[in-house]
Amino acid sequence: MLHRKPHIEHHLKATEERLAERIERLTVHGVATELIKKDHLVRKLEANIRQGKRQLGVIAAQETQLAEKAEARIRKETAAKSEKMHGESKKKDRDAPRVKKIKKRRINLGDEAQAE
Repeated sequence: MLHRKPHIEHHLKATEERLAERIERLTVHGVATELIKKDHLVRKLEANIRQGKRQLGVIAAQETQLAEKAEARIRKETAAKSEKMHGESKKKDRDAPRVKKIKKRRINLGDEAQAE
C-alpha cells in the first residue's frame, strides 16, 4: 500500500479540483446551495475525497509502524554489538547455570552416598 501513496495523493488532488469545478459550474448556473449538496456527482466526488483521505491515513499509520520496527531492530543490533564488545557471550551465560546445577546434584548425590 505504501507504493500507492503518490498515486492516491494525485487522485485526491484531481478529485478536489473536479469538485471545485463542479460546484463553481452549478453556482454559475444559479443552482441553490441545498441542491448543490444533493447533486449526485458532488456527493460522489466528496465520497471519493473521504476515501482518499482514509487511505492516506492508513498509509501514514503503516509508515509510523515501519519506522518503529526499524528503530527497535537498530536498538537490538546495537545491544548485541555492545555485548560482543564487552566480551560477554550468550553461550557462556547459558552454560553457566547448567554447570552449577550439575555440581549441586553431585553434592546431593554425595550426601546420599554418605548417608547410606
